[in-house]
Amino acid sequence: MGTRRLIPIIITATIAGIIFVGAFSGFGPLVMFMGVGMKWMVIIGGVAAGLGAVNLTQIHGRDFLRRRKEWWNSLALLVVMFGTIVIGIAFSPTHVIYRWLFDWVFTPLTTTMVSLLAFFIASASFRAFRIRSLEAGVLVGAAFLVILGRSAIGTEIWSGIPVIGAWIMDVPNVGGSRGILLGASLGGIAVFLRVILGIERGHFVG
Repeated sequence: MGTRRLIPIIITATIAGIIFVGAFSGFGPLVMFMGVGMKWMVIIGGVAAGLGAVNLTQIHGRDFLRRRKEWWNSLALLVVMFGTIVIGIAFSPTHVIYRWLFDWVFTPLTTTMVSLLAFFIASASFRAFRIRSLEAGVLVGAAFLVILGRSAIGTEIWSGIPVIGAWIMDVPNVGGSRGILLGASLGGIAVFLRVILGIERGHFVG
C-alpha cells in the first residue's frame, strides 16, 4: 500500500477512533476534541456547499447559454440561488425579504414536492396490495383493519375494530420498525468499522 493511500487511512482511523471513544467514555480532552471536530465539520460543510453552488452554476449556466431543452428552468434556478445568496449576505437570514422568500417560495415548493409523493405512495400501495401470496394477504388485512379502526365507520361496524387497529400499530408495527432501525444501526456500525480499518476507501480521492 502506497503512502498516498496509507496516510488518509491513518488520519481517518485516528479521528474516528477518538470520536468513538470520546462519545462513549465522556473523557474531557476527547470531548473537547469532538467539539473542535464539530466546528471543522461545519466549516467543511460550508466549503462543500460553496463548491456545490459553483458546480450548479457551471452545469445550468452552460444549459442556459446554449439554450438546451428546458433552459428556462436552469435560468430560474440560477436566479433564485444567487438572489437568495445575495439577500442573505447583504441583509441577514432574519431579514423580512429573506423570510418572505423562505415562507412564500421555498416552503410552498417543498410542500408541493412532498404532496406529489402521495401519488407515488398510492401507486406503490396498489401494487403492494395485490394478493399473490400469504404475506401480501396479511399485509392487506392489517392495512384494512387499521384504516377501519381510524375511521368512524369501523366503530359502527364493530367496537373492537379500533382496538385491533391500535394493537396492530402499537405491537407488530413498532416491533418491525425497531427491527429495521436495529438493522440499519448494525449496518452503520459495520460501515464505520470498514472505514476505520481502511477496508472502505470509496471516500478517498483517487
